[in-house]
Amino acid sequence: MSKLPQQYAELEKMADRVAEKARFPLNDFGGLASALGGEHVEIEYEGKSQNLGQVRRMIPDGFFPVESREDLLAKISYLQTRHRKPEDDHTPGEQKQEPKPDAGDPPPTQLIGKPRPGGLPAVSGIKKDKPGPRP
Repeated sequence: MSKLPQQYAELEKMADRVAEKARFPLNDFGGLASALGGEHVEIEYEGKSQNLGQVRRMIPDGFFPVESREDLLAKISYLQTRHRKPEDDHTPGEQKQEPKPDAGDPPPTQLIGKPRPGGLPAVSGIKKDKPGPRP
């Protein structure tokens, strides 16, 4: 069974902490660290405690700017899936070397929005009616 729902709930709590104290966009790691209490603060995730300064090494170029709480969630979730072992969340299907003879050509790729370095996703254009506590 996937661990993602539990992990996502933890991520939402962390994103809420950031959103309470930060002003978006976060343009660099310093803004993110300040919102969580500084680089020397210990954060707990998945039952492990880690110094926030050590997390800096895991964040690739292109992560910043972070436009909103939702953008932060999307980017951290993406990074997690990149580093997750396949056996944690994936059941392999049938391996195929060639497409079916009648498969046809794939649909054209459409770029939506401005691409980010390193393939990181971005969430933008989310407008809140009024600031306030999240449900």
